[in-house]
Amino acid sequence: MTVEFKLQNKKIYLKNSSKVFKPTQTSKYLIEAIIKDYKFKKNSILDLGCGNGIIGISIIKSIKNFKEFYFADLSKSAVSTTKENLKLNKISSKKIKIIQSDIFNNIYF
Repeated sequence: MTVEFKLQNKKIYLKNSSKVFKPTQTSKYLIEAIIKDYKFKKNSILDLGCGNGIIGISIIKSIKNFKEFYFADLSKSAVSTTKENLKLNKISSKKIKIIQSDIFNNIYF
């Protein structure tokens, strides 16, 4: 099942897995705070524990000036769901990497 998530007049479509954390109101507050206070240019961004990718996808749709964007999660289901949600939201780029990793074990900048 696909659900629509609205944030700052942007629509984000999400599929979720029963094995992946579902976004809450706290997720929305976090996304809004990051977008509001983002002042850096051309930095690499890491969404560690990305779940279904909602936070990273929201940031990518709002902030275009990042160097690289990494999605990382320990869960194979989360990595798979994030990949599906990036496609569903028509987000593709050589600047985006999706990694299955236990904390920082497989993350190299």
